[in-house]
Amino acid sequence: TKWFNVLATCLPTDPGVLSRLGHIFSKQQDESQGFHYQIESHKYWPADLDVISWLGVWFVKNEMYEKAIHFFERASQVQPNEIKWRLMVTSCHRRMGNYSRALELYEKIHQENPDNIECLRFLIACKKDLGHPYEAYQEKLFMLDTSAVATRQAITENVSVTNVNRRGPASTYETAPALSSQVVPAPDVTREEKEDDFSDDDVNNLLA
Repeated sequence: TKWFNVLATCLPTDPGVLSRLGHIFSKQQDESQGFHYQIESHKYWPADLDVISWLGVWFVKNEMYEKAIHFFERASQVQPNEIKWRLMVTSCHRRMGNYSRALELYEKIHQENPDNIECLRFLIACKKDLGHPYEAYQEKLFMLDTSAVATRQAITENVSVTNVNRRGPASTYETAPALSSQVVPAPDVTREEKEDDFSDDDVNNLLA
């Protein structure tokens, strides 16, 4: 921290240095200082998605949802093809108790992305909260889930068969029966874990 403070003194408007200081203070449980440096970093580089998401998550964790919405909307502008940010905005409305607005946004996202399972789950939950019919969406979710499982199973079996073929005919007879009796779930594909406390996992967990 000492050397970053020195560096920040020499480069008081460097957004990278300010953001890094924010992460360091956050790791040291000094949330107020962490927030201060992230806000300063955002002021000098408002398009930094990592800082934007950090601030959005910070406001959600402190139940300041209207301010969180501002940052997640900004993230959506920076990364318009990423549905996650729009879901975060909608989640904030739901947490504020603005269910009608949340439902409106979920329905719009679902209309534009009908195969997005995550959005469909939240749409169903919102309809349940409002006492609206949701059975048709539940049926579609079941079909999408079934299709996703089948796709993962096919990928797993193809990988297994490829590995068996590489080991040669003798191994094929030894391992082939296991392919039909056991399917190993495909590993989750996640981004490389970051060093800060506000990773993508924090954002994803806040969607629920």
